[in-house]
Amino acid sequence: MELSKNAIEFAEACRDGDIIEGKPVQLEMLARNAQALIDEYEKRIAELETERHYLRWFHGSADFGPAEADVIMAMQAEYAKDRPVPITWIYE
Repeated sequence: MELSKNAIEFAEACRDGDIIEGKPVQLEMLARNAQALIDEYEKRIAELETERHYLRWFHGSADFGPAEADVIMAMQAEYAKDRPVPITWIYE
């Protein structure tokens, strides 16, 4: 995920020590930027939850016919070449 301008400003303010000095203007800026970061993360979490919901639905609804077990196991083997299949999704 790319960092927003607010996130960069927040990081720079922390790096520059503005958080420690406690200047009212900078604290207000930090609060706004922190809220902007929270908003960005909440938006991304909502997007990921939507994707997860769809994937759960697809995984439970997909019907590959008589060769279903073979198809699913082949798909998981292909996926496992790059990264492990999450334990909750392993087909047995």
